[in-house]
Amino acid sequence: MSAVQITPNAAAAKALAFVVAEDGFVEDFKLRRLERCEAFRELGMSRDGLSGLIRSRLASIDGSLHERSWLPSHIEDSFNDVLDAVPDPEQRVLVCRLAAAVIGAGTSESQHQRLLFNHMLAHWRISLDAVRAGDKGNVPRAWGRDSCGGSGNLLDGW
Repeated sequence: MSAVQITPNAAAAKALAFVVAEDGFVEDFKLRRLERCEAFRELGMSRDGLSGLIRSRLASIDGSLHERSWLPSHIEDSFNDVLDAVPDPEQRVLVCRLAAAVIGAGTSESQHQRLLFNHMLAHWRISLDAVRAGDKGNVPRAWGRDSCGGSGNLLDGW
């Protein structure tokens, strides 16, 4: 039996869902932030589709990341498989920017989301400067200086 291939857009959405779900919740404000960032259009996925991916990831979280400051090998392996399925460097930067926008949307930053975010940057060899700069300036209009409708700059303090 052959492995099921997913499209690069679906892989990018799954990578984003992996990070978004890690704090254990899928709140409406996260989806609104993604909407302001034009994430659904950029990823070619509906709000319900991305929300479904996030909920699916939530259902699979086993708590093994909690109370740890490193990625257990089974989580790292599955996350790496998802990350490797996103071939386009510009789409990788997009996923990083969207993940940063969602992580920054909450009242407090999740250590687990940050751990996955940092792993994603390292795995893809993307710098925070590249995430701040966006995709060579070709970022959605909605991003502007206020990080998709948030306050302040996207990665201030990181």
